[in-house]
Amino acid sequence: MIKKISLFELFRSAVMRDPKASRKDAFEGFLESVQDNPAAIKVMAEEYFYRQYAQWKPEKVGKSYSLVATPATERRVETSIVKRQENAQRFAKKKDEVKERIIRVILLDLTLPTGKKLRDATGAECAKAGGFYTEIARHLKPSQVVDKHMNERDLQELWTRYNGEKRRGGGAELHA
Repeated sequence: MIKKISLFELFRSAVMRDPKASRKDAFEGFLESVQDNPAAIKVMAEEYFYRQYAQWKPEKVGKSYSLVATPATERRVETSIVKRQENAQRFAKKKDEVKERIIRVILLDLTLPTGKKLRDATGAECAKAGGFYTEIARHLKPSQVVDKHMNERDLQELWTRYNGEKRRGGGAELHA
């Protein structure tokens, strides 16, 4: 007679034998324990069989039989696919929203070397700061305040062009 055994106990002893071991090493220890124990093999086989039997049923197709997913399994799979698609769409939207917020924060809230926020700086102050700020100053009169004459999109476009020139050998560094 084969004695009933707890697979969790075999798992626990394999993992706890060396808690710092890799997952692969712990699995190898677990597999050794299972192979040496016919009761464990029977428990695993039963669990696998009954789990699969609940999800698949034999159905006559023509003159032979075929395994067909049970309606509950089909619904779970369809629901899972739909949820994955919805989650992907939600994630893409959130990603765009977060990206947009980050962009807004990054440029208008930059600090010039003088300690003044870019949004409050004048064209003259930007020209003195150098780097990317000089590019901003080129689009402003010396007395114009950045926030009053340029929006975030304008700054982003300037930043993109500035970085393109810098990669080709022109432009200077951003002093933030």
